[in-house]
Amino acid sequence: MEVKVPRISERTIEAEATALLDRYSKEHEPILQPPVPVDELPEMILQVRLEFDDLRKLVGRSDAIGASWFETREIYIDQSLDPTEHPRKRGRYRFTVGHEIGHWVLHRRFVPDRASQMALFEGRAPEPSILCREANKREPAEWQADRFSSYLLMPRDLVLKAWREIRGKAPWVFDLPKYRTAVANGFTDSFDVVAKDMMNHIASDFAPQFGVSTEAMRIRLENLGLLKKVQGRQLLDLEAAG
Repeated sequence: MEVKVPRISERTIEAEATALLDRYSKEHEPILQPPVPVDELPEMILQVRLEFDDLRKLVGRSDAIGASWFETREIYIDQSLDPTEHPRKRGRYRFTVGHEIGHWVLHRRFVPDRASQMALFEGRAPEPSILCREANKREPAEWQADRFSSYLLMPRDLVLKAWREIRGKAPWVFDLPKYRTAVANGFTDSFDVVAKDMMNHIASDFAPQFGVSTEAMRIRLENLGLLKKVQGRQLLDLEAAG
């Protein structure tokens, strides 16, 4: 079932993620460097239990990756993302946990309370309050939770600090000269595709320390203006001048 949520600005989403991290820092220990202890946040801050299970079997959806039961204060992550069993899924696991936390922080008040119905079930309602699947990732609530997870796992201050330590203060810009150099070195794809490949390469220097995927790191660096590309009219002007 699609959760109907109002429009929330990215600034508000980032502020909510930052507030949660600030609360953790005040109540437990300061987060001075990555990675953010995302799997401690549900229990230690939200008083929510975080568990692995065969979620796809549990809810009868073959593409389920995360789910929340608000009434019983539980978050379940599909066991296919368990980083102990599948180390290469660590980034996906952490992002999914952050995503589910996003639902708790941003959307819980918009989901009907089923507490009065719980007596009909043993333990928990058969359907989760929110179910995250590959098929519904474009819904507004899912997009907002993804943004929240990005801000939570890659806080602005920590990303800027890491960037300065590795690359200095200036952003990295992919422009026509860089594209021509790439083509001379054997790249045959379009400007945008090569730009993405090059940006992913740079993001890969930061992704491990934040415990996220290279793609998630690239998107966050672009969002912060640290990775840029000349595009649209600018590229046409450069090509005409070149």
